[in-house]
Amino acid sequence: MHVLYLEDSEPDVKLIRQYMSSVNYQFTAADTLDEAKHYLQQQRPDLFLVDIMIHGESADELITLAAKQKLSKYIVAITAKALPTERKHYLDLGCNHVIAKPFTIDDLENTLSLIRL
Repeated sequence: MHVLYLEDSEPDVKLIRQYMSSVNYQFTAADTLDEAKHYLQQQRPDLFLVDIMIHGESADELITLAAKQKLSKYIVAITAKALPTERKHYLDLGCNHVIAKPFTIDDLENTLSLIRL
């Protein structure tokens, strides 16, 4: 399993990196939209975990691109904005699931079990 995590919070990256290592998933972190776009186009990870707001910019366009071009098998949005209308928005963009911040490893595991990696 190959995972790309777009996140600009180093503590969140560290937590997810440790978890992915514990389950033997290949893990890469990107902290800019451009870096994530390049990585998606070059490597096509199995799972794209994407924080919606990166350095004050929305990842909506990148999610749409990744979904339309099938740059990842699964796309999971991670957001502090998780009201039902916002969840629907991210699903409409092409995400398979949405995880609300703050989240726990249990939340991540539950989502991973739903998408059957």
